[in-house]
Amino acid sequence: MTDQIMEFDPIWEDIYADGRHLNKYPFNNVPNYFFRYRPRTGAAPKVLEVGFGAGNNLWMCAREGADVAGVDAAPSGVKFANDRFGSENLSGDLRVGDFCALPFADNSFDMAINRQALTQVSHSRANIAVAEILRCLKPGGTFWNNMFSDKTHFKGTSLGDGVWTDITEGKLQDVGQTAFHSEEQLRAMYSSDWDIEELTLIEMNEYHQGNDPVPYCEWMCVTRKKG
Repeated sequence: MTDQIMEFDPIWEDIYADGRHLNKYPFNNVPNYFFRYRPRTGAAPKVLEVGFGAGNNLWMCAREGADVAGVDAAPSGVKFANDRFGSENLSGDLRVGDFCALPFADNSFDMAINRQALTQVSHSRANIAVAEILRCLKPGGTFWNNMFSDKTHFKGTSLGDGVWTDITEGKLQDVGQTAFHSEEQLRAMYSSDWDIEELTLIEMNEYHQGNDPVPYCEWMCVTRKKG
């Protein structure tokens, strides 16, 4: 069924065009990463985000003086982000683009962010995207990667290559095709050109109408480009 996997699930264009998920503020773990790992000396840090959605994470980085850029596959999300940046006199290179063919030069960013965008593509494409992020990072640059864990409870239809769709239970209903990663798969995503700085499994229980707890689990990983 792998021929049914989409490079980009158009459900996210529909969501943004409908005015949903247009988040204004950064997701809570992104500021922690930014302030801990940003370079302390030299020019303003250059930050890349793949799948920036409404631009809320890059908005925070730009307000803190970073030089920001990113790609997202949903034109409505990109327009919202650019309009917001313009209305607040913030600058950023925010483009419609492909995670697997980033339109940026080699060794040009200090930091990179993926907040669950790469969970919308197959394991194979996620691996290609991480290799592209490696190419774009400067030696010593860091990458914060947030992925769904295969320990999450869900029911759905497997399309192969790690991708599931038609999810009917748990937190991830109605978000289109979604991929889940084991620790082994996540570690295999990183080549010998990376050092793993942090690898954390966040495990939560969700309760629905008094029923038994339903596990929901995410990976939080920080890696550093060697060199």
